[in-house]
This record gives sequence, structure tokens and C-alpha cells, in this order.
Amino acid sequence: MAGCPLNALLNLAYALGELEARLACLALGLDPGLGVVHTDQPARDSLALDVLEAIRPDIDHWVLEVVGTRAFRKSDYYETQRGVFRVGADLARSMADMLPAWRRALAPIVEEVAIAIGSSSERPVRVATKLTESHRGSGRGRVRAQPRLFAACRSCGLILDDADRAVCDDCLADLDAERAAKLAATGKVTLAVMRASPDDPARSPEATAKKRAKSRSTSLAMRAWEREHGRGDSEVYEREILPRIQKMTVPQLIKLTGLSQFHCWKVRKGERRLHARHWAIILEAHT
Repeated sequence: MAGCPLNALLNLAYALGELEARLACLALGLDPGLGVVHTDQPARDSLALDVLEAIRPDIDHWVLEVVGTRAFRKSDYYETQRGVFRVGADLARSMADMLPAWRRALAPIVEEVAIAIGSSSERPVRVATKLTESHRGSGRGRVRAQPRLFAACRSCGLILDDADRAVCDDCLADLDAERAAKLAATGKVTLAVMRASPDDPARSPEATAKKRAKSRSTSLAMRAWEREHGRGDSEVYEREILPRIQKMTVPQLIKLTGLSQFHCWKVRKGERRLHARHWAIILEAHT
């Protein structure tokens, strides 16, 4: 029973490692309950605990890294009425991500145990390396190399001169456009999820303070310019400035004005008006 959060974290990590050890033993035909070092007891897989000892330092090291780097929340732990600490659901799910790592670490160890047990029999038992597949190619005859076929475009079937290529020049542009569209859609979904998360870095205290400082600096610069030059004629803006802006791309506007991407996008659509202190550089860019 865990008397503190750290022990609760260790207990769950060991339980996950024991789970992978048990499955690895079963995959190789070993009885997880027949221990070698640990005494056999009812309702305990002693052999799984034996092989777990080999990676216990790795689990300890990982737990210490988590404790040293993670910012824990109140919901990460809870205490039962008996005073036993347990790991919360969210933290437990994140710890389950380490199962593949424990599986890979245990695979060669369990195979070595199985081979040692199999070879000690009066009639040695051959053990297949199902977990690591390290002997997968042993015993097979040499396979004759097959003649290399001509490379063809996977879109239109055109025979290609370069055997290492998969798409012809004509289809490459369409493929690039399709990839760009998929990346853009994925990026928007990822950004939306990040913004909806309570851990959104854009809403951290540091980011908020930086935005406020930037907003204040921009506001002071605008007021200083207006005191010296005025606010600018709206008719001049509609007649001379806006048409030039709409011929530019958003990255060009960002480079010329130093404003944010979102603000430049709104300006280019005509939903916001570009401040008069930037008009001169817009005019110079088109002269």
C-alpha cells in the first residue's frame, strides 16, 4: 500500500511492467506463476516478477524523471479512506504510454529465460524468438534476387527513367498540392485542440504578459505618430492604399509592417484598417 504519491506512482509503474512480463511469458509458453527467484504463492505470477527485476532500474529511472520534470495537479492523485494513495485516471493513462517501452525491454530477457529452460531439458526444446524475432531468418535458404522491374508512376502508370522515383513530373504538382491541403487541414485541427486545452501555451502567464507589452508598445507608437502626422484621410486609404494592400500576400504585409499574421489577414480582407504610419511603406513597395 502506498503511503505517499511517489510510492503510488512506483506501484502503478511496477504493475504495468508486471503486466507486460506476464504477457511475454505466456507468448513463449512459460507459466508466469512458476517462479525461479520469487517463491510461488497463490494469486501471484512469480516468474513474471522474476523477469521484471531485470528492468526494475529502468522503471525507477523513468519514475524519477517524471517526478523531476512533470508539474503535477491535484487530480493526479487521490487518497482512500484507509489513507492509501492512488494515481488519478489522467496520470494513469499517460503512464500507460510506457507499455511499449517495457515490452521491448522485457522481450530479450524473457526469451533468454525460455531458451535457458528449454535447453536444460533432457530433450532440448527449441524456442522461437517470437518477441524480438532475432532468429527470424535462421534456417531459411538463400533467396535468389528477383530481377528489378521498371519503375512506373503510381498515379498515371507512366514508365519512369529513374527507378528510385514513384511519381512522374506531371503528377508531382497535383500530389504536392494534395499533401499541402492535408497538412493544412491537420494543422488547423491540431491548433484547435491545442487552443481548447487548458495547457495552451498561448494562454500561459508569460504569453499573456508578452501580448500585453506588445499591445501597449504598439498603442504608444500609434498615438505618437498621430500627434505628429494626424490620423490619415480615410478617402485616401480607400482610393490609394487598400487596392495596393489587396494585391499583396499576407506574408508580404507581415514583412513590411511587422504586424501579426491575423491582423494582416484582416487588413487584406478589408475588415480592419491599416494604421496611417504604415501607408508610406505600402506606397513605396509599389513604386
